[in-house]
Amino acid sequence: MIKERIEKLLDAMQKNNTNALFINKPEDRYYLSGFSGSSAFLLYTSENTYLITDFRYIEQAKDESPDYQVVRYNRDDLYEIINDLLAK
Repeated sequence: MIKERIEKLLDAMQKNNTNALFINKPEDRYYLSGFSGSSAFLLYTSENTYLITDFRYIEQAKDESPDYQVVRYNRDDLYEIINDLLAK
C-alpha cells in the first residue's frame, strides 16, 4: 500500500514537472512512509525517496519504511544534508 502511494506521488510530481518534494508534516509522513517516529522528514526526487531522521530513529525507520533510503541528520546539518541529496 505504501509503495502504491509513493508511485502515485512520483507520477504526480512528473506530470507537474516537480523535481523534488519535501514533507515535514507528521500526518503526511506517516501516510506516505508508515514511519511512526516523532522526528523525520521525507524527500522525494525523480531518482530517490529519502527518509531523513536523527540517530534515535535510524533502526525504526529502516524497519517501518523499507521503500526509503534512510539518511541520518544532526540538528546542525539538516539543510546541508538536504542540499547534498538534491545535488545528487
